[in-house]
Amino acid sequence: MISQKLKDKILEYEGWNEENKKLHPEIIEIIEEEKLFKLFLPSSLQGLNWPLHKIIDCLEEIAILDANVAWVINLIAGANMFAGYFNPSLLEKINMQSNFAFAGSGAISGKAFKTKKGYKVEGYWKYASGAAHANYFTANCWLYDEDAEIILDSSGKPLFTSFIFDRKEVQVLDTWEALGLRASSSHDFKIENVEVPKYQTFDLTKASTWSNAAIMSFPFATLAVINMSAMIIGIAKGFLKEWENTILHKIPLNASEKIENQAYSFQAYTKVKEQFQQEHDKTKKILEEVWIEQKKNGSVRDENLKLIENQYQKCNGICYDLVTTLYPLAGMNVVFQKNRLNKIFRDFMTATQHYLVHPQNRK
Repeated sequence: MISQKLKDKILEYEGWNEENKKLHPEIIEIIEEEKLFKLFLPSSLQGLNWPLHKIIDCLEEIAILDANVAWVINLIAGANMFAGYFNPSLLEKINMQSNFAFAGSGAISGKAFKTKKGYKVEGYWKYASGAAHANYFTANCWLYDEDAEIILDSSGKPLFTSFIFDRKEVQVLDTWEALGLRASSSHDFKIENVEVPKYQTFDLTKASTWSNAAIMSFPFATLAVINMSAMIIGIAKGFLKEWENTILHKIPLNASEKIENQAYSFQAYTKVKEQFQQEHDKTKKILEEVWIEQKKNGSVRDENLKLIENQYQKCNGICYDLVTTLYPLAGMNVVFQKNRLNKIFRDFMTATQHYLVHPQNRK
């Protein structure tokens, strides 16, 4: 699914990425060369035009190797989808032929005041994953009129819209000091009194008005759950693989036989692995069926959208059980940060804090 060239560089620079809190330039170069930041874009926007299940397989495969690389690709590629909602003037400004990379936040934590030419914007946003590699930032702002009064819709609710800003208009803050995903550069950013033309806004609450690609009419909220779950699943796969390679066949300190010959540990391992494989296979099957429906009808029935979201959340729970069951069986070596299983565990625990995969969402 991904090139050997990219695999080799991911493994070569895993330590460098974590130490420098960003992805190595050689990895970024290959990502751009192979259009992985355009994973979710149709060919009309210079994207790969892959079916959704193939995209998810790709993200999982990358997350097995290094969660940081997968996270950055996932979040930037997901944000790059916003190009399908841009007006012609904005598309021309961004230049779809270029290696653009969007980072940003879904939170509505900015203010946009109407001016004669557009808006004056100010605000502070958190967790813009991939910030070290982005040349544009997206952000949501509440709308205010020229008298600084908040604008309300017909039902009396405050209005907001989405903006995109050139990196030069944004102050990126070095705030990402986290347990894991240390190379995801999920920094905060702020904007202070930046004036932008009206065409630098877009609306994600409605389907794209000019792109008829299947991915552009797929509900973004459901896609976000699928994308984030792909991270959880891929990291869990990587954890299982590393555990099998380094723990399963070792004789722990003060023990007389290998883990694979110890009844308690081996039974715990086989149980969670089997549960994971069964749920993951089921999840992949449902995703393919949902995508067939999307391609055929241009939409997916609400009950099937709920089905795929619930199935991914269930699989996320199984992943959590797998990692937290196997980690305590790994012995003392895994408490050291230089241990690869330790890194994967930290990445997993950080990823599972995302609100989209919160335990309350599991059915």
